[in-house]
Amino acid sequence: ELYAGLCYRKCADLTAGAYPIRSSSWTCCANHPCSFGNQKGKVGSKIVCTGFDVGGTLALKVGSLSCPHKPTPCAPDEEEHLGACYKSCNALTQGRFPHRVAAATCCKEDSILACLNVYKTSTSSSYDTH
Repeated sequence: ELYAGLCYRKCADLTAGAYPIRSSSWTCCANHPCSFGNQKGKVGSKIVCTGFDVGGTLALKVGSLSCPHKPTPCAPDEEEHLGACYKSCNALTQGRFPHRVAAATCCKEDSILACLNVYKTSTSSSYDTH
């Protein structure tokens, strides 16, 4: 479902139909008007791309996380990261750091844990290219 410009997994699916209306990235409500009394929230352990803040079947995958995404696909020479399209890390780094982990950071491996090692990442403001 579309909310704030991004596609999310439907609240109805996430809550077995009990809270079918999306009221924020992390909350769904039972009926209008949405209020504290008729909302259910789920942030998840990683804050983003978990809980109710997840994408649908065509979601961007970041490791095992399923992230909300823009409704239109990125251009063929771009990659999506947290709902935005960027020139691919593979092209920007001539294949040395092919995996995007942040707007301005690319990594040698497709693993968030591995990318905590500064020797496996490359960060540059020039990578934040749409």
